[in-house]
Amino acid sequence: MSSLAVPPLFARLADAQRVLVAGAGGGFDVYAGLPLATALRAMGKEVHLANLSFSNLDGLDIEDWLEPGLAAVTPDSRGGEGYFPERTLARWLAAQGLPAVVHAFPRTGVHPLRAAYTTLVKRYDVDAVVLVDGGTDILMQGDESGLGTPEEDVASLAAVAGMDGVDRLVVCLGFGIDSFHGVSHVDVLENLAALQREGGYLGALSIPPDSPEAAAYLDAVAHAQGATPLRPSIVNGQIAAAVRGEFGNVHVTTRTSGSELFVNPLMAVYFTVDLLSLARNVKYLDRLENTRTINEIAYAIEDYRETVSRRPRRSLPH
Repeated sequence: MSSLAVPPLFARLADAQRVLVAGAGGGFDVYAGLPLATALRAMGKEVHLANLSFSNLDGLDIEDWLEPGLAAVTPDSRGGEGYFPERTLARWLAAQGLPAVVHAFPRTGVHPLRAAYTTLVKRYDVDAVVLVDGGTDILMQGDESGLGTPEEDVASLAAVAGMDGVDRLVVCLGFGIDSFHGVSHVDVLENLAALQREGGYLGALSIPPDSPEAAAYLDAVAHAQGATPLRPSIVNGQIAAAVRGEFGNVHVTTRTSGSELFVNPLMAVYFTVDLLSLARNVKYLDRLENTRTINEIAYAIEDYRETVSRRPRRSLPH
C-alpha cells in the first residue's frame, strides 16, 4: 500500500541496489535524471548512467565500444568538441569524484537497442531501469493532436519493455516544454489520468530548490551550458530556471529567441509511471518490435497516425 510519507518512486526503488538511469529521448535527456541519481546514491545505491545519443560516436576509439550498439564514454573519450553531452557529463562527474562513465546508445531501432540494454543490465547486474524524458512526450499514446518528437522516446520504451527480470519505470521532468513541438498538455494530463485508473501512475515529486539534488543538477547544467555554447540544452536550461524559481518568458540561451516561453514550477516536477503500464497504452508500440533503424520507427509512427482519428487539440482551462 502506498503512503503519502514515502513517494511511490522511491518505494518502488527501495529494494533495488543497482539502478540504471537512462536518457530516453537523446540529446541531454540523461541530465534530467541527475537529481534522481544523486538521491539514489545518497541512499547507498549503485547508479549507472546511459543515454540514447545524438552525438557523432564514430570518433570513439574501438576500446570505448562494449559492443556495436553500446559505448562507454569517459572524460578522455575522443569525439567532436562542439557537441558531446555524454562526454561533457562524464567530465562533470569526474570533477565531483563520481564514477565517470556515461554509456551511449546510437540512434537505432528497437531490436539493436534492446540488445544493448540487455548487455548493460547483465554487465552491472542491474535491479531497476529508470528511463528519463526531458519533457513529457514519452507519455503520448499515438492518437493525440501532436506527439512532439517521439521516435527516440518510443525506441527506448519499446526496447526496455521487452526485457525481463528487471523493474522498469519512466520519469518525466519538464512539464510544458513540449508545447514547442506541438504537444497539448491536456493530452499529457489525460494520459496520466488513464494510467492512474489502472495503477500505472506513481505520482509527482518536486525537486526541492535547496536540496543537494538541486545543487548537483544546477551545477551540472551550468557546466554543460559552458562546455556546449553553440548547442546548449534548451530543455534543461528551462528546467534549471524553474528549479531556481524563475517564472514566465525566461530565456537562458539565444536558441529560443523569437519564441515565448512559460517557465514555471511544474517544470521542476518528476512525473513517474510504471513502464509496462505506459507501454501497454502506446497504441502502435507493437509495430516497432522488429525495427532496426530510427527511420523505420518514424515511418511506423507515420503509418499508424494515418489510420486513427486524432483527439481534438485542447487548451488547459485554467
